Parts: sequence; structure tokens; C-alpha cells
Amino acid sequence: MPTLLHETLVMLFREWPRLAPELIREALDQTLPEFDDVTLQDANLSQILPTEFRADLVVLLRAGRPVFGIVVEIRLNADGEKRYSWPVYLTTLRAKYRCPCCLLVVTPDAAVARWAARPMELGPSGDVVTPLVIGPDAIPVVTDVEVARERPELALLSVQAHGKTERGFEVGRAALLAADGLSDERRMVYCELISWAVHEAAHRQLEEQMRLADIGVRNEEMRKYFERGYAEGGAKGRAEGQAEGRAEGQAKALLRVLAARGLEVTESQRDQIQQCTDFDALDRWLDRAVTVRGAEELFH
Repeated sequence: MPTLLHETLVMLFREWPRLAPELIREALDQTLPEFDDVTLQDANLSQILPTEFRADLVVLLRAGRPVFGIVVEIRLNADGEKRYSWPVYLTTLRAKYRCPCCLLVVTPDAAVARWAARPMELGPSGDVVTPLVIGPDAIPVVTDVEVARERPELALLSVQAHGKTERGFEVGRAALLAADGLSDERRMVYCELISWAVHEAAHRQLEEQMRLADIGVRNEEMRKYFERGYAEGGAKGRAEGQAEGRAEGQAKALLRVLAARGLEVTESQRDQIQQCTDFDALDRWLDRAVTVRGAEELFH
């Protein structure tokens, strides 16, 4: 089930499609072709196949015609199945628009960023697909209030990536001030997500400043959303802790089965198993572990 954080991060790129090419140019220092228009496209990248392939978002850069396509994927955890569907996204988009394409993976988690950045081998010819990855290290630390107000989407991304660091108060304050100028619905969601993302000391500082009316024109309303987000975030954190424990147990059981059968597990395969928090994927792999001839067959 998609989480509120996942859906909100997708919303950032949907509401400001230029965020994807901006991050590729600014955060990753990659060159893109010149373009004068950015549009969203259908994210269903299925062909005439029984399986549906749907990306989070597809952004198309145009200069009178399509010049570059960007498949945007928001990842909050590692999922080995994605490493088989991601190349399909790119080849389908390339065939549809007859232009170069890239896969942009955005994640606030450093471990997931490392997992996503690994090249995907396509076959014995040595061809690989390597995603562009925006992890927490690549997301700018937005503390300047004017920058945050001009680019509230980037400010919220910054909080998700850096809210638990020593810069938590600064990025949280900038994002809250930026949220003050948004529509009612977006302001509510932003306040709650900022509240979840910052560490406890930063949360106390921000809440105190909101009481003193230092943050937000609609201060009382924003404080209500901020406090509710913190309360719900605590419950969410406890639930996620339990979920992480269950996933860790499944991963250990899977590795024990493979070891008992004498099957070799590479370091990258072990990382993929241990970092996966998708219960369905872990269950599938555990079922397959009893019959596979090699660990690589788990992920097919």
C-alpha cells in the first residue's frame, strides 16, 4: 500500500514537473538537451504484455518535439523486482517517443540510494542500465527562506532528507515558512510531513516558535497540523519499527534456508535481501528458496 510520504513525493514532481530535470542538472550535474516545455505523460509503460508496468511519473522534455524522457520512481525501500521492470520502463518510453530517456530514482534513504544506484545487467553482451539516483546526499540542504518559498517542493524534499540531521531545525523552519503560502490542502499535508521528518529537538524548537507566532501567518492552523503530524508520526514510527522487525526476521530466515541448502549468496544479493522491506517480495523469495538451483533465481 503506497504511504502518504510516497504519494506526497510523487505529488511534488507532478505539481512541478520541472523539478525532475532541475535535480538532474543541479544535484547530479548531468547534461540534458535544450528544451522549452516540460509535460507529464501517461505513466503506464505496458506494451502488449500480460504484466502491467506502471512508473510513478513520466516527464517529457520538448523542443517542438520530444527530446528527452525521464521516468521518475520514488523509492522508500529496496525491491528486487523493480530491477527487472525498470529497464522495461526505459525501452518502452524510448520506443514511444523516439528520444533518449533516463530513470531517475528519488529516495530519502541512503541505503536505498546505494541499492538503486547499482547497474542492472541485461545480458552477456555487457549492456547495463544504470539509474540516476537522488539520495539524501544529493538533495540540497534548503535553509534559505526565499529559496524555500520559490521552490517549496525542493524545501519539502530537503526536510525528508536532512530533517534528522543537525540541520533539522533550519530545514524544517524554511519548509514551514514556504508551506504558509500554499493552498489549504497542500499546507496541511506539508505541515504533517515536516513534523514527521524532523528530529525531536528540532520539533520542539519549531513548535515553540509557532506558539510565539514566529512561523506562519496562519499560525494556529499550521500548529494544529504540525502537532497532529507529530502524534500520528509517533504511532507510525512504532508501527514501522514492528514492520522492520518482521522484515528482518523474514530476511534472516531466507538466508538460513539458502545456507542450509549450500547455495552461495553474493554480497549484493545479501544486501538486497537484508534491505528489502516488502513483505510480499520476501515471502516470494522464501518460497522459492526451497527449490531454486542458485540464489540469483530468487529474484526472477
